[in-house]
Amino acid sequence: GLKLETIGFNTKNSKIYPITKDHGIKSGLRNRILFSVDEMNLFDTSGSILDNHSPFFNELSDSIRLISESTQKHDLMKLSDQLSSIVGLGNGFTPSGDDFIVGFLFCLNRILLCSNDKSIKFVVMGNTNWASKKFIDYSQNGIVIEPLEVFVNFLLSGINKTKFSLMDLAQVGKSSGIDASIGAIIATVFVFDNDFRNLILTKLNFLK
Repeated sequence: GLKLETIGFNTKNSKIYPITKDHGIKSGLRNRILFSVDEMNLFDTSGSILDNHSPFFNELSDSIRLISESTQKHDLMKLSDQLSSIVGLGNGFTPSGDDFIVGFLFCLNRILLCSNDKSIKFVVMGNTNWASKKFIDYSQNGIVIEPLEVFVNFLLSGINKTKFSLMDLAQVGKSSGIDASIGAIIATVFVFDNDFRNLILTKLNFLK
């Protein structure tokens, strides 16, 4: 999780980024997603949402499959309940489920804006700590840490502010960056068919 050293959020000089429509979804999205999924193999994913030795892995995997299905089918009405099912679930100060939600909501709302659809305000309920709740709330308003913004920009537009956007994000917290990146990747199935969704789930070991 992402450890906070202070109780408050001083955003005056922080590198946080609201959702903008500066960049649309550019061609090559499929290849960028597959590249990022394969790049995950370079990282230590212990304690993350990808850790199949974690006691939370099976429950998180089941929920992520359902979340991805509703996303691919554009059944956004189901997503609030499905996202709520993983609130507070997982390892870390900010649990893996919460970090996944942050990446997922930020990327999905960016996709909706790029598609000229209205962004969605999901009602995400569940027991978690104060910091995680704030991160989830902020992500729905388009406010996230810079590495997540940069990674989502790379996924959707191909614009790479750094050469290693996923690597930079993966270094956030013990597993927070990895978990948020998985959330962002799963959100992209909104624009793909079921076969590609299954391919991504299989590569991430959420589907056997």
